[in-house]
Amino acid sequence: MNTTLLSAGIVCVIAAIVGGGLKAFNIEIPALNSLRRQLMLGLLGLVLLIIAWRYPSANESASTGRVLTVRLWDIELDTKHAVIASNRFTFQGEVKTTEMAEVGEWILGQIGQKYNLNAQAVNVRVRVPADLAVENIDIRMTPPGPSQIYFWTTGGGGKSRIPLDPEAVKTLGSNFDLEIHRSGYEAKSVRVIWNQPQDTTLTLQPKPVAIGIEEFSGDSNDVASQLVAYLMPNSRIMIKDPKSLDDLRKEIAEQKDFLAKHQSSQVSIRTSLGLDLLIDGTYKLQH
Repeated sequence: MNTTLLSAGIVCVIAAIVGGGLKAFNIEIPALNSLRRQLMLGLLGLVLLIIAWRYPSANESASTGRVLTVRLWDIELDTKHAVIASNRFTFQGEVKTTEMAEVGEWILGQIGQKYNLNAQAVNVRVRVPADLAVENIDIRMTPPGPSQIYFWTTGGGGKSRIPLDPEAVKTLGSNFDLEIHRSGYEAKSVRVIWNQPQDTTLTLQPKPVAIGIEEFSGDSNDVASQLVAYLMPNSRIMIKDPKSLDDLRKEIAEQKDFLAKHQSSQVSIRTSLGLDLLIDGTYKLQH
């Protein structure tokens, strides 16, 4: 509440009632010699009281508390599946960059409980013997860890992709591809030439965690943009800001609508936002 306008409004109302000749709150009003002036002064006082009540002063606005609620959602099929973490932050005034760091670090901590944000690249060495009927393919990773290896061939107008089986490879008799997977990493493939020894090294890079950030509901705020700026420098995180999310949703909806109207069309379309997690929340002023 604006105390200056409040004081002026109170003085005007009281002066109107007593007919002037009043001094209070460093405001002096002379005696009023007509009813019309008393009514006008009383009306002015009421207007000032209403303004004082509805519009706080700049200092009071700055000191008003803020409550920020942040939620992290697990995503399934582009929909919010379940809240995996939620927290409520309170601030004395406008949320500054230094204060947003507290929120950002909490978010990183929650993401780190589900995804390894400190994951390092994995070096892979693939040794293929000249005669697969005698020796097996040897694949070693540094650092070691669980992995999934597939091989696939093309022929007859199709592609066959199955888990690597040394017995199945022995009698293959043709070139094929090895596909190397490790959870949380980008997959890599190696072309194998039949009856030709190979010694190949490659690197699996950690797959970034795809996170969407929606606008925060409630009172006017720029929380989403501040979070984008804080989280973006982390190389293990790929951020989609509110505008990017809206654009992708519109693009997917338009492409699905196009296919519904042209079912014989062979064009490929984007069918997913490609998100692992989504962040949203509310921002409220505390009066």
